[in-house]
Amino acid sequence: MKKTFLLVFMVVSYLSVFSQENGAYVDTRDGKIYKTIQIGTQLWMAENMNYETPDSWCIECETYGRVYTFKSAQSACPEGWHLASDLEWTILVANLGGFNEAGEKLKETGTEHWKKPNKYATNESGFTAIPHGYRSVNGILNFEEKIGFWWTSTIENDLRAWSFRLDFDQKKVTRIYSFKEVGLSVRCIKD
Repeated sequence: MKKTFLLVFMVVSYLSVFSQENGAYVDTRDGKIYKTIQIGTQLWMAENMNYETPDSWCIECETYGRVYTFKSAQSACPEGWHLASDLEWTILVANLGGFNEAGEKLKETGTEHWKKPNKYATNESGFTAIPHGYRSVNGILNFEEKIGFWWTSTIENDLRAWSFRLDFDQKKVTRIYSFKEVGLSVRCIKD
């Protein structure tokens, strides 16, 4: 009886973590439509933000979204949504198996957007992470199909804030700090 209960509990817990509810959100500021995905208890946008703010840039905006300075990222999300904190990203990663495993469940499959071979990409979560690279402090837009960076709202110090990184050839998620003046992608989470 205890083994059966434990097995049922584990299956229900697993399904609740990976339960997905696909949807869409219309940003009333510019009419852009963003796919959304429920992962665990969190509702995320399943696309990089593409709302134009001061200090935001892009290459192939409609596909990859924009990259933002940290200050600009603070105003990228529409009302009712916000730039995810370090804790919210960490919860997402934990729901998907932890830092050593979650990257493969977050990354879009295939090599249309990611550099070959895009190892360890299942997109099992529906998050559909695609890389935009980054904009360096000296203003160079490094459009790279091999890495993606996303801001968090969590400040490290006066010069840096926390961000998350995915790579084309790894299944891990890397939590790092980035200089606030660089341009990184943004994913919004529902308030």
